[in-house]
Amino acid sequence: MSSDSFHYFRTWIVGVGKRAFETAKRDPDALGQFLDGDEESIDVDNESLEYVALEVLRKRGIGVDPRERSASSADDEPAGVAFDLQTLGVDYPRLSALCLRSPSPRDDSHSETSDRRSETPVKMTVPLIEGRAASEADVKSGKAIFCIEQGRSMPYSFGRKLPLIAEIVNKNLGEDFPVGRQVTIVQAEIADGKHVTLGIVDQNERKVCALEDVNLLE
Repeated sequence: MSSDSFHYFRTWIVGVGKRAFETAKRDPDALGQFLDGDEESIDVDNESLEYVALEVLRKRGIGVDPRERSASSADDEPAGVAFDLQTLGVDYPRLSALCLRSPSPRDDSHSETSDRRSETPVKMTVPLIEGRAASEADVKSGKAIFCIEQGRSMPYSFGRKLPLIAEIVNKNLGEDFPVGRQVTIVQAEIADGKHVTLGIVDQNERKVCALEDVNLLE
């Protein structure tokens, strides 16, 4: 991500409003609720908002850009702990599932969680692997919907065996998985002991989502 992309992403958050701003500070993985658009048109860049204040100042006869008086720049290197592209799918499963709905074949330099479409499609209505985390080979063969970097995850237990029936509760999972749609959970893994990622199916459609995106019906 370039410095100006991060800059205008923050401007987008400000433009969306206080609730989005507070969410970004408290739980950035929950920002998906503020996105507007489908997977082809998600836009989190609001550069134009910055020129609103300048236009207001101009109309009031003030021609000086107040940003020029600041000792810092919005494009400066941000403080804090940098995010790691290798762990985006684990650290932010909901955003990853939303914004990477149709990922390209797995590139280990960009994503740790892969839902690469299988080279040999397999209709999945029940778990095809049990007792271990899925591997990339499982995803390629169609036996799993996603995989997480080896050693980072383990099967998640609901206290009963998969498959389980659930209902979509997150409105941002796309047109194919609207709120209220019943799906079957056929894969569940927990990464780093805290992030639960699910593989869900309905008819021939597959999806990766977070535990919070569904409500169990059984």
